[in-house]
Amino acid sequence: FESKGITCTLLDGYVATPILAFAVGNINASVGIMVTASHNPKQDDGYKVYWNDGCQIRPPVDAEIASAIIEKENLVPWVDYGEQLRTFAKANGGGECYGLSDPEQTRLIEDAYYQAIRDSGLVVGIDGTSDSQSPSFAYTAMHGVGLPYAKRSFSTFGLPPFLPVPSQQHPDANFTTVPFPNPEEKGALDEAMAFAKEHGCDIVLANDPDADRLGVAEFNKVDGKWTVFTGDQIGSLLGHWLWETIGKNSEQPVAMCASTVSSKILSAMGQTEGFLFEETLTGFKWIGSRALSLQTEGYRVLL
Repeated sequence: FESKGITCTLLDGYVATPILAFAVGNINASVGIMVTASHNPKQDDGYKVYWNDGCQIRPPVDAEIASAIIEKENLVPWVDYGEQLRTFAKANGGGECYGLSDPEQTRLIEDAYYQAIRDSGLVVGIDGTSDSQSPSFAYTAMHGVGLPYAKRSFSTFGLPPFLPVPSQQHPDANFTTVPFPNPEEKGALDEAMAFAKEHGCDIVLANDPDADRLGVAEFNKVDGKWTVFTGDQIGSLLGHWLWETIGKNSEQPVAMCASTVSSKILSAMGQTEGFLFEETLTGFKWIGSRALSLQTEGYRVLL
C-alpha cells in the first residue's frame, strides 16, 4: 500500500477481526483488511475487506474490487514482496510483523474498543450472585487469536476468570486439534467440552480462529449431558437479556436485527415488547449496515 502512496496502519501481532472492524472508524480509515482463514479449513486462507463504515463490503464496491483483482497487471505481484520483507526483517530484527506494525496505535485502538464497551451500558455486573453460585467457564480460542481478548472481555464485565483449553489456546495455523474450526460445526467443541468436564466447568465458550464467531455449550450436572446451543438460541438469549437489561429503560426507541435465515423469535419478542425488529439479507455486512442506518434514524440498536 505504502509503495503506491497509500497510508497504511498495520495492527501489531495477531488481532481479532472485531478489533479491525472497530479500528476503521476509530482512526477514520477508508478501508480495513483482515487476512485470515476465519472458521474455514487451514488451506482456505481468506481476505476480508471492511468499508469506511466498519462493515464488510457490499455492492457495488465488492464487484469493483473483484474486477480490479482480475485485471492483467494485477495477476502477478507488482514487486518482489518477499525480498522486501527479508530486507525489513534484517533491518528490524524480524518478528511477526517485520517491524512494519504500529504497537502503540494498536494499543490505543484496543483500549478505545473496550472503553466503548464500558460506555455502552452493557457492563452491569453480576446481580447478587456469590462466587459459589456463579457458573464456571472454559474457553477455547480454537487455535486462533481470541484468548487475550476473551480475558480482557471477562475483566471488563467483572466476570471471574475462565479456564483456557491449553491445547487450543495459542495461534496455530495448522488447526492441529480441530480441522474445521467453526464453533457451529458438529464435533468442533468436543475437545473443549472434554476439558471442561474434567475440570468441573459448567459452560464452554468458543471463538473461531479470528474471534468473530461464538459457540456456547452448557453441561447438565444432573444427567451428565451437554447442550450445544445453536446460533439462533444464542441470539435469542442475547436479545432477551439486552432488552431486559437496558432496552426496556432506553430513552431512545430500540431496534434489533437478524438475517432472513435466522429464527423469528426476536421478531415475536419485538411485537410483544414493543421494539422494532428488522430482517436483513444473510451476512454480518447486511446486519451491520442496516444497524448503522437505524442509528441515524434515532434508534438504539441492541443486536
